[in-house]
Amino acid sequence: MSGTTPIAPQHRRSFAQTTPLLALLWLCLLSGCVGTSSLVLGAGAGTATGSGVAYTMDSIAYKTFTSPLDQVAEATRATLKSMEFPIRWESRNTSGVDIMAKAGNPSETLEIEIDLERLSPQVTRMRIVANRGLFLKDAATATEIIRLVSKQLDERDRTAAPAQDQPAQASAPPAKP
Repeated sequence: MSGTTPIAPQHRRSFAQTTPLLALLWLCLLSGCVGTSSLVLGAGAGTATGSGVAYTMDSIAYKTFTSPLDQVAEATRATLKSMEFPIRWESRNTSGVDIMAKAGNPSETLEIEIDLERLSPQVTRMRIVANRGLFLKDAATATEIIRLVSKQLDERDRTAAPAQDQPAQASAPPAKP
């Protein structure tokens, strides 16, 4: 032996499992990428708060609604209008609807890409990417759009529910006591 102590197999395994995570964290800290390091350290925060919004590593927001595609598209258009984000174009394709909106002041432009995908006649998935320039994403704006679309769909369901839940009334007047 040359004076080194061999590493026990159980220690090798745990070191090999933690090395990629440590390397990723170290890379984020060295690069000064606050967005990435906060994403790595705060993964799952949206789920913990009950927002129901899922994110990818590059800040694309997703949410699935149990509402038909046309209702989600209508609520999306109303939300963009209320936020004063003018719709630049909208197109229908075989899987759903794509919407592009733009907002911002002259010094900074925000492009919002929304894809609505019909998963079934009653289920629609929304995907939102809010781009600020070439590399920056705005997850907060994407989340707010999803929150407002959810709110509109909930309000629509609430106003439609009482009409459906009421039993049919008899045409005869009630008996006098």
